[in-house]
Amino acid sequence: MKRIYQICIVVIFLAVTCLSSPAQDRTDKEELVFDFCYALQASMVCKDLKMRIDTERKIEKKVGSKMRGPAAPYGNACHAGLDAEFADENFENGNIKLCKKAWALYGCKGAKVPKLLYKIKGDYCVYE
Repeated sequence: MKRIYQICIVVIFLAVTCLSSPAQDRTDKEELVFDFCYALQASMVCKDLKMRIDTERKIEKKVGSKMRGPAAPYGNACHAGLDAEFADENFENGNIKLCKKAWALYGCKGAKVPKLLYKIKGDYCVYE
């Protein structure tokens, strides 16, 4: 019985280790950087959407490193976010749809990463 208990403990430990693997953590961090860079670029294109200056520092603290720059470990994820925003900007034939999409995903009650963006007139929020 003791042997079965030990085997169960080992199996549980291995399962937890696999579920919280560094590869998964890296993917989550890359996705957060992608979203940040998409939202940052949208804030420059959409006149009513802005991002607080301290948001980048908060995201970098969460991912554990710089996001932008030549030696940034998440530079590729950031570039992908910028590229996706540019593609949406060009595809949407104007910025109205892009700005609505960015607000829906990253605004104060955003579906993906809430509070990356706020509106100059009205909805104000702070990313935490």
